[in-house]
Amino acid sequence: MTINSCMSEFAGRRVQTWKPGQKISDVQNIAFKVGIEPDEGDWSEIFSGFLETPGVEKVQALVVGAWEDMVEGGVCDAVVEEIADAAAKLTKLEALFLADVTFEECEISWIVQTDMSPIFTAYPQLKVFGVRGGSELDLGDLEHENLEVLIVETGGLDESVVKQVGKSRLPKLRHLELWLGDGGYGASFELEDLRPFISGEKFPNLKYLGLRNSEEADAIAKLLAESPVLSRLEVLDLSLGTIGDEGGEALLASPEIKKLKKLNLRHNYFSEAVIKQFSALGIEVDTSENERSAKQDDRYVSVSE
Repeated sequence: MTINSCMSEFAGRRVQTWKPGQKISDVQNIAFKVGIEPDEGDWSEIFSGFLETPGVEKVQALVVGAWEDMVEGGVCDAVVEEIADAAAKLTKLEALFLADVTFEECEISWIVQTDMSPIFTAYPQLKVFGVRGGSELDLGDLEHENLEVLIVETGGLDESVVKQVGKSRLPKLRHLELWLGDGGYGASFELEDLRPFISGEKFPNLKYLGLRNSEEADAIAKLLAESPVLSRLEVLDLSLGTIGDEGGEALLASPEIKKLKKLNLRHNYFSEAVIKQFSALGIEVDTSENERSAKQDDRYVSVSE
């Protein structure tokens, strides 16, 4: 998934934009999206109408689109507050994504987020949570008994959020996906901040680890190549980043790599020789959109601004 187009699927369901007056049905297969058209409408008003629609209590997946003044730095405090306050109506909600917007609506680095703690408190049954935009993002003291999927998409992830994930208590987490980004757009973490989940100390049920979109991808690949977490992963996702042959060869040298079901390396910087070695691993490997540049300074992450 990139940010060139809005999501067509979320949490295994087809995303459908809800319009005022539209019925709510087929909740097993549809993730309902609530947002405004660019520079038009009031998100709170649309959401209120959604909550008054018969059948809303059966909705299982909700996607939040654009809210007003997003491009001008409009924060989503009210959006988070209203979603949290709606818990008594959204009693079946188990999947939530905030800010499904394309770069044409708002660049990822311009999206101003907020403290997400009210969401986690209000929805103890939540299984999937995703958020786009790292500016002012705060996950709080994250403890959740039922969360299975955590996705954080940014052009630059602040160290505070990485540390919050590292300190979190998520006993059922099976899918962790962090878009780490570029230092020029807010990435401030140290490699040591990634150690709690690279080392395998955290999240015993983890099957998918995505450390995506990182300018530190070579160093991350080398850490992972020696990490015990690989032995229990099914999918390792290092896509959208800047891995070159150095990181690629470190991964290839790890015997645990061959035990994965999938290795996602889309949009990185490998030579043809290294790509051939990945193709010979005998597992599913994605090296599509590979760039050609041996110099680290000439590499760039897929999503930054």
